[in-house]
Amino acid sequence: MTFRNSFRRILAVLLLTAVMQSNASATENKTVVLTDWLQTEPVTIPEIAFSDTADRAVQALEITFLNHEQLTPKQGNSLDWYPGAALAWKEKNAPEGSLTFSSADGHANQLFIAYAATYIETAHFQEVTFNVESDKPVALYLDGNLIEKTDKPEDEQQAELTVTEALHRGKHLLLLKTAAVFPAALVSWDVKISAEASDDLTTSVNPRRAFTYYKDYALFSRISGLTLSPDGNYAAYVYSHRDKDYKRHSHIEIHDLQAGKLYQTINMAKNVSSPFFLPSGKKLLFRMSEKEGTSLWAFDFKTAEIRKLFQPIKGLRRYAASPDEKFLYYTVDTKKPEEDEDYELLTELEQRLTDWTDTRKICIASLQEQTTHDLTSSGEFAVDEFGLSHEGDKLIFTRRVTVTGRPYFSTEFWLQDIATGEITLLLKQSIAFETRPLNLTWLPGGKYVVYTTASHLTQRDETFSHNVSETDIYLLDIKKKTTVNLSSDAPFTVNEGSGLHWNPRDKHVYFVAMVRGLAKVYKVEPLGKRDFQEIPLPFSYIESFELAENGRRFAFTASSPDHPSTAYTYNLGTKRWRTLADPTAELMKTKELASWERWNFVNSDSIQINGFLYYPPDFSPEKKWPVVVYFYAGVWPQDEDFYFAFHWWAANGYVVYALTPVGAMGFGQDFADKHVNDWGTLATRDVIEGTTKLLEEKSFLDAERVGAYGGSYGGFTTMDLITKTDLFAAAISMYGISNIASYWGGGIWGYTYGDIALARSFPWNRRDVFVDKSPLFNADKIKTPLLLLHGIDDANVPVLESEQMFTALKVQGKEVAYVRFPGEGHGIVGKFENYIAHREMMLEWFDKHLKGQPEGWEARWEE
Repeated sequence: MTFRNSFRRILAVLLLTAVMQSNASATENKTVVLTDWLQTEPVTIPEIAFSDTADRAVQALEITFLNHEQLTPKQGNSLDWYPGAALAWKEKNAPEGSLTFSSADGHANQLFIAYAATYIETAHFQEVTFNVESDKPVALYLDGNLIEKTDKPEDEQQAELTVTEALHRGKHLLLLKTAAVFPAALVSWDVKISAEASDDLTTSVNPRRAFTYYKDYALFSRISGLTLSPDGNYAAYVYSHRDKDYKRHSHIEIHDLQAGKLYQTINMAKNVSSPFFLPSGKKLLFRMSEKEGTSLWAFDFKTAEIRKLFQPIKGLRRYAASPDEKFLYYTVDTKKPEEDEDYELLTELEQRLTDWTDTRKICIASLQEQTTHDLTSSGEFAVDEFGLSHEGDKLIFTRRVTVTGRPYFSTEFWLQDIATGEITLLLKQSIAFETRPLNLTWLPGGKYVVYTTASHLTQRDETFSHNVSETDIYLLDIKKKTTVNLSSDAPFTVNEGSGLHWNPRDKHVYFVAMVRGLAKVYKVEPLGKRDFQEIPLPFSYIESFELAENGRRFAFTASSPDHPSTAYTYNLGTKRWRTLADPTAELMKTKELASWERWNFVNSDSIQINGFLYYPPDFSPEKKWPVVVYFYAGVWPQDEDFYFAFHWWAANGYVVYALTPVGAMGFGQDFADKHVNDWGTLATRDVIEGTTKLLEEKSFLDAERVGAYGGSYGGFTTMDLITKTDLFAAAISMYGISNIASYWGGGIWGYTYGDIALARSFPWNRRDVFVDKSPLFNADKIKTPLLLLHGIDDANVPVLESEQMFTALKVQGKEVAYVRFPGEGHGIVGKFENYIAHREMMLEWFDKHLKGQPEGWEARWEE
């Protein structure tokens, strides 16, 4: 060995030793004194009858006096403790972390209980060690969970408690509970507490915090099924929430709108849904899921009686009552699962739709006698939608029949005379399954029906295919058997989920439509001028809508980027709105949201691309921030509504950029049509252009720390992006498409969605689409670290899509991680714990690659 080589080796060892010492020094824990506290004065409790525990103070640690999981200590707040006694939180400063508990209000040999609380905040994931010293029993809780407790030390010696916990970024509640028994009335004892951490911790007595945990999503109570009585005097809805184990519970609340107060709460043994007023308004029907099927119940406003109308009905879907309230019309799915069969013959494409049915029928039941019979049979077709006339003498329904070739289904409109049972075929239309006719609504007189469906029909010999996700309102003339598009020139797409509602007062149909990410209430006179008028409301996104039959009032739910969904009512006479119920009002008092702004740009085709920026609660332009870019890039736009995930990302120190590339509905037909056969050419270009322009304009964004993610078609977009650019330092695909051909043929909705996104294209005639545009066949171009998340039982986008990409990247030695979820389907939402877990994994992945903080990701996978 030469002197030069020997010197180099010695120098290398010295350098390595220095680096190791530097790293060890950097990660060495430092003591943090916890000085800011909220304390309660020691209070007494009576001796527990028949207790055989000698040490009552130790026993007190075992008893849960407070609801730790829902506890939010705050200066001035008090809690009922015992008849005639209350616990009051008061701010206390603890020099050197020493807490003193004292009281002169007591008697000898009484048991005293006291609490202290502080809010600890950490800027990133790290392990923290808590040290407690006391000569009295102590229990320590972190975020409502007991982490350690001491017993009374032997011989009254000082006791020490040490416990290490991994703290997620954000604010945590540290609660200390202590108990003591003194032989004299005057009591006083000390507890000293400190923490050790590798990085800074801050403490405060302010409970207000941002949504740093994804499990915070479970804190949001929700309103659904909002409905109004025919006279508009009562509103009913389903109120639901999750318990500490994430199980959902629901009940019905009825409000008296005239008196402006809650009228009735309906709690059942099981969860309820779909409240519905009978025509007279004297009874409210609702559904309850049972093991044998769905049962129908009725609440009587006169007697306040709750009565089951029918035994559980298997496959019950939607229903409507006759004007005289004697009969109920409803649809049932009759297809039976064949799980016990050894094999199954498929003869039609529709049989692959495992979460749908090709055998649905209409039934009628007597509300008094409970007799039932079928109005239609079930066969190689399905009755999709039906509508009962105002007079109750006619029924219109659609029947879906499979056909060879796109759009793979033919929709038939049928008219049935209730008295005679006679049916008449009104017309047939070639309509894509994904935007089939819905919301069949009669106009008074029985001559016309309005409904929603695709803006364009599918023509087999067409040379240009529209994106049929755009939906319009149609008017069907029963006598002429013709239909006309009422909103073909309107600058919006109709929100099918909010229905169509006839107002007898002004002879207009009311509905919700989406335009450029907003959702607004509109009305149109279907037999008149057909000019669309917006009902001015100060809300950016109307979610659900219900009009009273007399046309005096409507109810709706709405949200905005900084306000969760809330229920409102609107008086059409006074043109005033008021809040009906805000299910998150109390929650938001102690939570901090991201700030946001619209950020649009003009792409290279001179088209405006809408987007939003969300900023961390502690945002400062003087600091460089990592960026998370979100998109879907399919048919659905990024709406101007409340999206929890964006506030969660921002709370964890990221600026969020969410945009709507070309191809989405709600921006006009030309904009939507760019989705057809695009598969990344235009939409992915918009994401790259938008992100690039954003980074150029906002100097506080760190161009070296940008991540991208999307789900489903957005998962495809994610993978497509990183085959075309190195702009992103990390990427995440949730249940995304990697191989267009295998998704088209293997996903249960692959061929029906393909009729929109792959119109007139098939693997044998468009290799340029199915192969060239598939990320799998471009995997050699990927350099960006990629996380793949997928449910194994996903039938929509089969798990094979992530399996293939994982294999393709792994054989090339590229950085990729793949997490599979057994038992989960599309969206990974079956088990709420899995929903939370996969979102937290995303944060850990970006923290690792965009912040240089791998601790959370590594801790998750430690054995």
